[in-house]
Amino acid sequence: MCTIPAAAGARIPTETEEDWAHMGETVSADPDRLLAYEQYGKNVAELGLLGQAKALDGALNRLAHSATDPTVMPYVPDLGVQSIAYTHRQGALDQWVGEVGRAFQKAG
Repeated sequence: MCTIPAAAGARIPTETEEDWAHMGETVSADPDRLLAYEQYGKNVAELGLLGQAKALDGALNRLAHSATDPTVMPYVPDLGVQSIAYTHRQGALDQWVGEVGRAFQKAG
C-alpha cells in the first residue's frame, strides 16, 4: 500500500468538502513488486525470449533460402521478425512497469 500525497501548493479542503477523499489517497500498488517484475523481465524473460526469437529468425531464414519445393511450402512465414518485435515490445512494457514502481516509491 502506498499513500499518494496532495500536490505541492494544493488547497487543503475542509473535511466537509467532497474532494477531501481524493487528497492523499491510499492505493494498493506495491512498488517493490513492480520493480521486481521489471528486473525479472530484463534479466530473465527478455534475454531468453530474445535469444529464442533470433534463433527462430535464423532458422526460418535458412529455410526460406533453401531449395524447398514450393508446392510443399509456398512461403515461409515471417515469424522470426515478429517474435523479435514482440520481445522488444515486452521490454518496453517491463521498463514502463519499473517506472510506475519508481513513481510510487517517490510518492511515498
